[in-house]
Amino acid sequence: MASLFETSLDDRAMALREALGSRVVFAHEPEYDVVRAPWNPTADQRPFAVATPESADDVVAIVRAATTAGLRIAAQSTGHAAPGLCETDLADVVLVRLGALRGVTVHPETRTATVLGGSHWNDVLDATAPHGLTALHGSAGDVSVVGYSLNGGVSFYARAHGLGINAVRSAQVVTADGTLVRASADENTDLFWAVRGGSGSFGIVVSLEINLLPYADVFAGMLL
Repeated sequence: MASLFETSLDDRAMALREALGSRVVFAHEPEYDVVRAPWNPTADQRPFAVATPESADDVVAIVRAATTAGLRIAAQSTGHAAPGLCETDLADVVLVRLGALRGVTVHPETRTATVLGGSHWNDVLDATAPHGLTALHGSAGDVSVVGYSLNGGVSFYARAHGLGINAVRSAQVVTADGTLVRASADENTDLFWAVRGGSGSFGIVVSLEINLLPYADVFAGMLL
């Protein structure tokens, strides 16, 4: 039996197609240029394949199939930081685009929200406003909640309420072995430390639970 290092990329592509069907797109397919394109158009990212999950179970299946095929994985929601990824050789990388994994559930009684991994801040604001609540969002509504929050998150409200990362109560993460786990201050605490800016590449965050703020109306801006 051939080792992963002896398996051709064509064979690995066939294995991915068998496991994932239409959830994965390859460079020779017409959809490739659409699904690989990030928010930042200056970044010409050309991964081995692009996977487009619509649920946490899809992410689990993608991670397991990619690792079984001996391929590397990179997660991306909007692609605001795509130029950094393009500095890496993506010839054996499955790019997991989370744009279809969007949705927000507001819990008014606890002033929290559960936010799926591909959601934008506009999704959160649309869901929280009817409850007289908001969040530690940034200045652009089309930015990923997960990417912003887990990399610090400097909000208009930061001086009074701290960074966005401190509003994260828990994270659902698909780890490198394809296991879906919950990380919080009381559960998988090392992983919780890691995903909240401690380190990277431990898994794909498929949802966050975040604290909300009791502000129904906000007036903010800047002078240039």
